[in-house]
Amino acid sequence: MAFQFIGVFSDAFKAVWKNKRLWLLHFVLNAVIVVASVLWLKIGDASVWQLIFAAIVALLLVVTALWLHGGTLAYFLDVHGGGGTSLSAGFKSGRRHLLAFAAWTIIFAIIICNASKLGNTDAFDSWLRSSMPAFLRRMISLNAIDGVVGWSVNFLLYVLIPGLLLPFAVQFANHGFSFLGSSFKAWKRTVGKFSYWLWFCILALLGIYLPNLITTKAPIPASLWLDHLSLVVRFGFAFALTITAWLVLTSVLGRLGSGKGSEGPSGNAPA
Repeated sequence: MAFQFIGVFSDAFKAVWKNKRLWLLHFVLNAVIVVASVLWLKIGDASVWQLIFAAIVALLLVVTALWLHGGTLAYFLDVHGGGGTSLSAGFKSGRRHLLAFAAWTIIFAIIICNASKLGNTDAFDSWLRSSMPAFLRRMISLNAIDGVVGWSVNFLLYVLIPGLLLPFAVQFANHGFSFLGSSFKAWKRTVGKFSYWLWFCILALLGIYLPNLITTKAPIPASLWLDHLSLVVRFGFAFALTITAWLVLTSVLGRLGSGKGSEGPSGNAPA
């Protein structure tokens, strides 16, 4: 069990480390997508041409994001499967199955959007506390219940739902709709491993919770110039941490999805 736990991360991290170009591609292209998305919100809607331009830009951003992440998932599945796939070949595979990966993305977005509404029901916290026996209400405050519900919703949104659905994504990105019939076997092979869930939680903390902590909890600098510098450094480091955690997770998905999750090292990724 301990060897499997360490081996899964070791193989996944090595595959990411040996492909620094992929990390750089994600850092630059994801940053461009984020900045372009913010600028997209500033496009006017006063004329038909502005609406057409906004639609074209939105389509380009969506396709780019799907190509980037779908190609990465397909690449790591081939690498850990022993195929010795090059980076370009992995992205070509992801591009061929872009529609299948887009369909998975739409389903994932719908489920996440509906699940996120659970965190906006303040009345639920009050109802939950009022339904408790009197001796529990004296010991448990409304703020404590709010905190437990908040952490539960976050666990649902950032761990449970993605953890259950991402193993499908890696198969659709690599094989497309043709893999639909046998995708449940690969899904069970991944979600049935304790090491997967443990590393998923660790990487979620490193890629979501810690970056959020870095960007929001910071000492107040002595000057405005230092404040701006601190902001740039903190956001840059947090962004790099998120990219790294995501790439390691995609590599873990590729390793377990390829059927190598219970074996020894699955081989090295090509440079």
